[in-house]
Amino acid sequence: MTTNTQGQGHIDEAISIGRKTTYALMGAGLHGYNGINPKICLQIWNIYIKPRVIYGLENIKLSNGDRKRLNQYHKRWLKQMLQLPERTADEGVYIIAGEIPIEAEIDRKILTQLMQIFRGEDIEKDIAERQLAVKDSTSNSWFIYAGKILEKYDLPKIHDLLRTPIAKGVWKKQLTESIINFWKHDILEKAKEKSSLKNLDLKDFKVGNIHSIWKHCNEDTLAVSKAGIKAKLLTGTYLLQSNVAKFQQKSETATCKLCGRQDETVEHFILICEAIEPQRKPFMEKFRKILEQHDVWNHIQVKIYNCYQS
Repeated sequence: MTTNTQGQGHIDEAISIGRKTTYALMGAGLHGYNGINPKICLQIWNIYIKPRVIYGLENIKLSNGDRKRLNQYHKRWLKQMLQLPERTADEGVYIIAGEIPIEAEIDRKILTQLMQIFRGEDIEKDIAERQLAVKDSTSNSWFIYAGKILEKYDLPKIHDLLRTPIAKGVWKKQLTESIINFWKHDILEKAKEKSSLKNLDLKDFKVGNIHSIWKHCNEDTLAVSKAGIKAKLLTGTYLLQSNVAKFQQKSETATCKLCGRQDETVEHFILICEAIEPQRKPFMEKFRKILEQHDVWNHIQVKIYNCYQS
């Protein structure tokens, strides 16, 4: 199993299939803004679209460029469904969506197929034994390619697995845990370096679980739109006057245009601005009661006071 096939044509076709499938589902509300809840959009993605996009790609040796293109397509799709702009940090998108890069699923399929070959007693296993014996790391062999993926996720060496294949159930669990842990660690470490994600609680990131802001808005279009604004605030992409002033210093100031008292930062917008106090007050009272029940209101009160003093 040696291949010199370039993956570009296959990637173009895969992305085209994904787009066509998405367009076909737009009538059902799969279009981000003013569409159905992103929680349902992600379920549709994982059930109907993703399997069609990655179908057969486990049999092809993909270059880093091929993987990058697939990941970019996936991220662009997620941003649209989550009502987030293109400039949103990739790590913030993955955390909000509870997703990991699409290449992780391709790697899982490759390593699942590898173990199926090793557990069998047919010609594919004979080919594997021969190629692993004579090919070096520069070869185009699919088995060498799979071996590098094993190393990437800190899984057992390919020669060890060839000699002692792992049972299907055990391998599935080990493989899933290794892939999720690898990408979760990678995403969280990069997210810590992004100042735009300072308001996003990284501890809430759980692969397979969309962020809680989307869980409680059901199919109410207004609630979904409100959740979209929350998502922008969490990912640092909601356009406040302080952001506008950074790019238009000669014509704009950071002063809040609603109250005209302080710079319009996230803290000012959510907690301080007097112009929207009537809308804020009912929610803050409910918020205070919940925090008092958990004995954390005094701690939060100090933070709010500091915001007023800044």
